Amino acid sequence: MSEYDLYAKERKAIDALLRAGYQIKGMQDNLDGAMIYFEKKGKELEQLQVIKADTRKYVSNIIFSGRPGA
Repeated sequence: MSEYDLYAKERKAIDALLRAGYQIKGMQDNLDGAMIYFEKKGKELEQLQVIKADTRKYVSNIIFSGRPGA
């Protein structure tokens, strides 16, 4: 899988959770990339491990832009 394909896959997973009504609760960097935490009222917390730095930048842009779901 190419680098871009991995980034696109991670981005699709994030966008799917946001479309499903989840909000980004937080993000924690670790040695394997970052763990992103999502929350939806009435649902349990969802976690997504991302590897690519571009994906972490994408999530940071969502958070700081004030986009719905952030």
